[in-house]
Amino acid sequence: MLAFDHLVIASKNPEKTFEEAKEKHQWKGAKGGHHEPWGTYNYLSHFRNNSYIEWIGIEDYEKAFTSDNPLIQHLARSIDERDGRPIHFALRTNDMDAILREWETKRVAYSGPFPGSRKKADGTMLKWRMLFPEGPTVETLLPFLIEWDGDNQPGDLNDLESTHVNMGVESLEKAADLFQLYYPLGTQQSESGKIKWQLENGSLSLDGRKGIRAEFGGVHLS
Repeated sequence: MLAFDHLVIASKNPEKTFEEAKEKHQWKGAKGGHHEPWGTYNYLSHFRNNSYIEWIGIEDYEKAFTSDNPLIQHLARSIDERDGRPIHFALRTNDMDAILREWETKRVAYSGPFPGSRKKADGTMLKWRMLFPEGPTVETLLPFLIEWDGDNQPGDLNDLESTHVNMGVESLEKAADLFQLYYPLGTQQSESGKIKWQLENGSLSLDGRKGIRAEFGGVHLS
C-alpha cells in the first residue's frame, strides 16, 4: 500500500512562509537543505506518521528552469501564481522497481526515476528517488512517487498526523481511471461527489474543486 509522503508548497521566501506557519500552528521544523543540481532549497516540518510539509523555493532560476525534473519544472512555472500555496504532493513506495516493472508492462508514460540528495545537519547525505507518471496533457498533474534510501525522519517530530490529501480534477471518472492505472491504491470508494482511497497513513481523494488540499493535525492547507 502507498503512503502519503509530503505536501509541496511553493514559496518565493521559504524561510518566511515556514516561520509564519510555525508561529501560527506551533509546529516544529527546520531548514532542510539545498538541492544544488536543481537550484532549489527547502524548509520542512515532519509529523509523527512519517509525513511532512515542504516549503520549497528557488535560489538559481537558470538551473530551475532548465531542470529535467518535472517537479522543479512545475515549481519554476507556478511559483509566481502559487506563492505560499500547495503545488504538488508525493506518495511513498518501498518498492519503486516493482512499480516500474508494472508500468513497463502496461506501457504507460512516465519520467524518471530521478535521483535526489541533500546534506543533513549532521553532515550525512540523505538520498531518494522520484518517479513521475505522465498524464494525457501537461495540465494533468499526477502525484509523484518517492522512495527513500534510509530514514528521512528527524528526531524532532510534531506530535500530530497528516490525515488526508485531496486533489481537484476536471473529470472524476477519467481521473480515477488514471489513478487506478498508475498507483497500487486498492479498493476505490465513492462518497458525496468524491472518489477516495485509503493510504497507509491516511486517505487520498479526488473531487471537482480546483487545487490541492491537505490536512495536518486539524490544520487545513490549500
